Amino acid sequence: MFVKIKNLLLTLIPFLITSTGHSQNYYLGVGGNEITTAVNIYYQAGNYKTVRQDYSSGIYFYRIETGNFKNVKELVLIKQSFF
Repeated sequence: MFVKIKNLLLTLIPFLITSTGHSQNYYLGVGGNEITTAVNIYYQAGNYKTVRQDYSSGIYFYRIETGNFKNVKELVLIKQSFF
């Protein structure tokens, strides 16, 4: 999902938190190398979106850990130029 704000193309990554608590979100490259980590963010249970603008085109994985819940999803990012 993409959104364009003032000629800036942002990537929205949706995710679901199943239980209220502190969460750790990891963004990983294909080789498993950690690119970004958001640690100890407190979420209520529900649906959320995070915004990324600093990734190049490619395949990524994001891992979310909250309490006993752990989930890994694949993300394919294709950047386009808009003129």
